[in-house]
Amino acid sequence: MDRVRWMGREVARFLLAGVFLWAGGGKVLHPGFFYGDILSYQILPEAWAVVVAWYLPWLEIVLAVALFVPRWVGAASAGLCGLMVVFAMGLLSAWWRGLDISCGCFGVSSLHNQYGWWLLRDGVLLGLGICVGWAGWVSGWGEELR
Repeated sequence: MDRVRWMGREVARFLLAGVFLWAGGGKVLHPGFFYGDILSYQILPEAWAVVVAWYLPWLEIVLAVALFVPRWVGAASAGLCGLMVVFAMGLLSAWWRGLDISCGCFGVSSLHNQYGWWLLRDGVLLGLGICVGWAGWVSGWGEELR
């Protein structure tokens, strides 16, 4: 694989991992705030919101760390892409219903109703995840390590 494509792939992988480590870490540090953000979407009942508030941040962290393991890059990028789709659907639902929410994406935030920005960011991250997964599938993650 030529050096430029390899560097692009690695930069994309590290960016994606960094964003999800940051996002998961912010939520782990403030699960109560994240729980409140989940409730503000008015999608999940309280019992499920508790489960999501406790486990979703750890899933984000595990998937981000898995991006650093060549064998798991494809599965991790697919998992992160799936999360981005779910997040975007939640945002679109809240926007459609005119809810005044804080995204909850990176832990505590005072920003409300930034739907266009949040969806754009999610779209960019989804595209990055697709590129990371595709590049790994086409070139074979870890092939250069053998």
